[in-house]
Amino acid sequence: MQLITNLLAGLGSLALASSAIAGSLDAAQPDEITFGSSVAAMRAVLEPICATLDVRAIDPSPVPDVDDHTQIDCTGFDYFGAGRLAEFVFLNDELKLVWILVEPGDLDALDAAFEAALGEAQIKRDSISLWTDAQAGVRRDVPEALFYASDIAPMVEAQAQSAP
Repeated sequence: MQLITNLLAGLGSLALASSAIAGSLDAAQPDEITFGSSVAAMRAVLEPICATLDVRAIDPSPVPDVDDHTQIDCTGFDYFGAGRLAEFVFLNDELKLVWILVEPGDLDALDAAFEAALGEAQIKRDSISLWTDAQAGVRRDVPEALFYASDIAPMVEAQAQSAP
C-alpha cells in the first residue's frame, strides 16, 4: 500500500512539474506590458522584476514625427521559459513596441506556441511572422518576439509586408 501511495505522490509531483514547464513556454503577451504607459510608469513596473534596467534615449529617432524616442532595456525578463533581454520602446513617452530577445533554438517552439494560441500568422515572411489580430510576432533574422500597440500597427505591418 505504501508503494502505491508513494507512486501516486510521485506522479502528482511529475504532473505539477510538467505543467510548470509547459506554462513557462507560454508565448502570450506578458501582463507587464501596458501600451500607452509612460517611461516612468513602466520603469516602476519593471524595476522589481529586471536583473538590470537601463533607460536610454534614441537620438535621432528613426521614426518620423517623433520628438522623444526612449528605450528601456530589461535583462532577466521572464518570458518563454527563461530570463531574457526585453526592449521596451517608447515614442513621445508612450510604450509602443516590446521586443523580447530569444535564442535561435527557441524560434520553432515560439512559432508553434503562437500558432497554437492564435492560429496561422496573417503575415508570414522568411524573416518575420505577424499575428496582426493580436499585434504580435516572431522575428527570425534577429531572434525575438514582438508585441506592438494597435495605433502603430499600420507601420509595423507595412514593414513586415516588405520584409524578405
